[in-house]
Amino acid sequence: MLRFDCQKKHSPVGSPDAVSFLTVSILPSWVVHLMITIKGGLTMTNIVSGTLTVIFDPPFYKGIFECHFAETYQIAQVILGTSAPTSRQIEEFLIHRWKSLDFFQSDQVPIPLIRKISPKRLSRLANKSIRTTGVGTKAQQALQKQRESKKAAHKKQYKMFRDQQKQLIYQKKRKKHQEKHKGH
Repeated sequence: MLRFDCQKKHSPVGSPDAVSFLTVSILPSWVVHLMITIKGGLTMTNIVSGTLTVIFDPPFYKGIFECHFAETYQIAQVILGTSAPTSRQIEEFLIHRWKSLDFFQSDQVPIPLIRKISPKRLSRLANKSIRTTGVGTKAQQALQKQRESKKAAHKKQYKMFRDQQKQLIYQKKRKKHQEKHKGH
C-alpha cells in the first residue's frame, strides 16, 4: 500500500496582484503547501489536509482521496490501472487530473487546527501510515454513502425515463384507437 499525504494552507500574501505559487517538499509524506493570494486584502486561513491511499483491489489498483477542508470531509475514488502506480504517475495524476475527480462530501465533526509538525515526526507518521492496511472505516462509509446516493439518483432518473416511454406508448395506442374509430 502506498500512502500520499498533502497539506495546503491558504493565506493572503504580498500585493493583491501577486501570483500564486506551489512548493513541493521531498519529505516521505510529500507535504505540499499552496499559497493563494486573495484580491482585495481579505484575510482567510483554512487548512486543507488530504490523503491518497493506493490499494490493490484485484485486478485493479484504486486510489482513495480523503480531504479535510474546514468542517467538511470529502472523499473520491479512482481506478489507477492494473499495474502498481509509481510516484511519478501519481504526481502526474495530481497535476493533470485533479480537477476531474468527483468528490463526495460527508458530514463530520470539525477537525482541530493542525500545528506544525517536525520533519522527523512527519517521517515517522508517514512510515506508520504506510504500514497500516486497508482504508479507514470513515472512508468506507463515505464511499458507501456515495454509491447509495448515485444509485438512488440513477434509479430516479431511470424511473422518469421509463414513465415517459410508457406515456409515449399510451399516446400512440390512444391515437391509433381514435383513428380506427373515426369513421370513413
